Amino acid sequence: MSITEFAHYSLFPGLFVAFTYNKKQPPAFGAALSFFCILIPFLGLSFCHIPNNLSNYNVLTANAPFFYQISGTWSNHEGSILSWCWIPSFYGFLLSYRAKSHNVSKEQRISGALGIALFFSPFLSASSDPFVRNVFVCTEPLAESNPVSQDPISAIHPPFIYAGDVANTTTSFTAGANTVVSDQDQEPIHIWILTCRLFLTVGISPGSWWAHHELGRGGWWFRDPVENASFMPRVLATACIHSVILPRLHSFTSLLNILTLPCCVLGTSSIRSGLLAPVHSSATDDTRGIFLWRFFLFITGISMILFYQMKQQASVHITHKKEMVVARSTLVHLLHSAPAPLWYGIISPANHSIKEKHLVLKRHQ
Repeated sequence: MSITEFAHYSLFPGLFVAFTYNKKQPPAFGAALSFFCILIPFLGLSFCHIPNNLSNYNVLTANAPFFYQISGTWSNHEGSILSWCWIPSFYGFLLSYRAKSHNVSKEQRISGALGIALFFSPFLSASSDPFVRNVFVCTEPLAESNPVSQDPISAIHPPFIYAGDVANTTTSFTAGANTVVSDQDQEPIHIWILTCRLFLTVGISPGSWWAHHELGRGGWWFRDPVENASFMPRVLATACIHSVILPRLHSFTSLLNILTLPCCVLGTSSIRSGLLAPVHSSATDDTRGIFLWRFFLFITGISMILFYQMKQQASVHITHKKEMVVARSTLVHLLHSAPAPLWYGIISPANHSIKEKHLVLKRHQ
């Protein structure tokens, strides 16, 4: 059995064992097994890209200079979905060593992080398998990579965006594991939301610099829908940082935590489904898009149900200075309203394109 085949077959056992292990055992057992079993496929794909193994279709379509060949491990569609499997399992692995065996809240957070990986693994196998072999297949080099994207900064910033997006899973499932964000949950939420904002900032800043020196002074980076999709979770994370320290805003903190994860999935679904066309190319496929949109609707529905249940059961009444609460509440609501115009700017080109096609069809009828 070759390294590629071994990496391919090792993707699934750890994920299923992680959700079937005996709950009397410590959470580290399932989380560690899941993490290492997904790490093997990620390393296997890297070992395919480094020696330029053209028998792998993913490597062939990302044929580029050596540095960008390595970045193809995470920058193309299959590599990005594999990253969506590996990064949540890594976060679950980190959480498992901070969790007590009897702590239900932390166990649910670990299961939630691994649940994201568990969902993306069948999607990876069904429509985005990175280990497909070439059998008399001829394709254009750089079929999925735009030459404009062949820039060191553009090559290294996607992993930070993925890490920031997936960090939201821990805060979302912390809010979902409790009827209200308690004082004990403030510290882990604060840590993970800061982690999310840090990774997104580190990923967004190089993208701005790339647009400046690649597209010139007239090229404004935030016109790209991919980067706008990553900027919306950062705005929500900023609002959550301000609201998590205020007891009167605990319910609003829960709402922010729950909405941030669908916001991340919304960006992924929009880009990978072909609804939005970014400046730097991404793989687009209708069949892939349908699967991702269903996942987005599923996550959004669960998020709304969780928040409704928390709103019904929450009963926290702690007094604070009225002026501070009003000032912070105004700031938080202002930051919270920012993603709405951002999302409108993202979908406007797609909406305009749909209207144009509709007018063309009317003229031909």
